[in-house]
Amino acid sequence: SLAPVMVTTTVTLDDHQGRTTPATIVVTITGANDGPVVTSQVRSAEISERPDTSDSDSADTAYGTITFTDADFTDTHSVTVSDVGVAGAGGGLPADKSVLLSWLSLGTLKDSGNGVTGSRDWTFSAKDKVFDYLGADQQVKLTYTVKIDDGHGGVVEVPVTITDKGAEDVPVITCESNPPVQTVIL
Repeated sequence: SLAPVMVTTTVTLDDHQGRTTPATIVVTITGANDGPVVTSQVRSAEISERPDTSDSDSADTAYGTITFTDADFTDTHSVTVSDVGVAGAGGGLPADKSVLLSWLSLGTLKDSGNGVTGSRDWTFSAKDKVFDYLGADQQVKLTYTVKIDDGHGGVVEVPVTITDKGAEDVPVITCESNPPVQTVIL
């Protein structure tokens, strides 16, 4: 909690009839916590799966920056990724949410102390093969929740949305090595 500031001063009251009386005036100022305010506009990116490519370890990437201010100059902030939601054609994604969370990483925090704008870069990076299940007319939207916490109860949640559009992949032919009857799977 914030400690109140007390300002004390002594004044002399004068009735202009020859009488004066000293008086003490005490003013107590109690501060309130101001939460962080997000100042960055676009916190989303659209990427596309690599066309005519299957099982690629190449990364599909996107970058951005979250900026914020805080009227409380002495607050020290933490900025963390706390959750991820999936919309659209998400059925082919890993079921383990921690894997999806690992795809969004945060850079070094530049805090907003002393009235300057704070910032933290974000990077989305996932292997292209994770999105091979998407067809040319499909997309999946990953919405990450990034929390900015001032340590005094001021918390703001910032969505970072990544939309990955599917592409047509080259078919992969596999077959059995020497059976009496050949089965070809496309």
